[in-house]
Amino acid sequence: MKKLFNRIMVFKYDLEKAYVILKELDKYNNIIAKLLKSYLFMISGNSARTETILIEIMNKELFEHALVSDIQLMKIENQIEMTLAIIDRFDDDFKNTKLIENFVAYIFFGSSGEFQTEFDSELTIKRGISYIREKYKSIQYGKPFPFVWGAPVYEMSSQVEYNQYIKSSVVGKKLINNQTSYLLFFRNLDGINSEFKKPLVDGINKLESTRELYLKTVYFRMLDNDSFYRFLTAHKENKIGLIANLKRKFFKEQILSNKNILFSIIQLTILGDLDPRYILKLMANERARL
Repeated sequence: MKKLFNRIMVFKYDLEKAYVILKELDKYNNIIAKLLKSYLFMISGNSARTETILIEIMNKELFEHALVSDIQLMKIENQIEMTLAIIDRFDDDFKNTKLIENFVAYIFFGSSGEFQTEFDSELTIKRGISYIREKYKSIQYGKPFPFVWGAPVYEMSSQVEYNQYIKSSVVGKKLINNQTSYLLFFRNLDGINSEFKKPLVDGINKLESTRELYLKTVYFRMLDNDSFYRFLTAHKENKIGLIANLKRKFFKEQILSNKNILFSIIQLTILGDLDPRYILKLMANERARL
């Protein structure tokens, strides 16, 4: 990935060569590869395609991208360096500066630790509540982007304002239309509007049986929240059971199926369920990939 990144950063646009590079990027599944595709379209003059890719990235939770990324083992320093370098190119040449501002906020508010610290150090991050309000109320750059502005609204404001934000953004419509990843926006609420109660229970019932990793993490994160768990037990017909047992069963199944082994081992370790056989499974899986 790093070699391809270096090649693109010095690339002088040529239609046929760009097509070949885009095909190479299609082999990857991570945000950096998507940003590089967006950058290639930008230097080709195709602003519409550039914007589409950036919007597609921001229409998912940052954690979902990280969970399915195929460069998880790349050093975090390299990932940060490449991401910042591409954003710098957009800052210099892309006309839609508000969309890039959204993307910077998406990475900053959606990340933590070293990634967030480096972004804060290298870029000008606006984060005051007045600025957040101005952004999230925007019809074009606020309301359609809950995975950008939802977290800072919740962290910086009141439950009342956050509830109003939920109703005014696309979150409510997405939930009612059975897009289950939008359940996440309701996990910390002390009071849930009546119009969302049935879609929330229906969404949880769907996630109960899913085997898709990201959606299952949404399910577990919802149940881990005490206030949402109380809401659910009051409105759900069948019993939920012990959350730790549900997690243990799911992540053991993932390992047995040779899926998401590293992440599953980490989750089982957090639960205190460390089995040396898991490590052997991981080592065998990594050797097979090499």
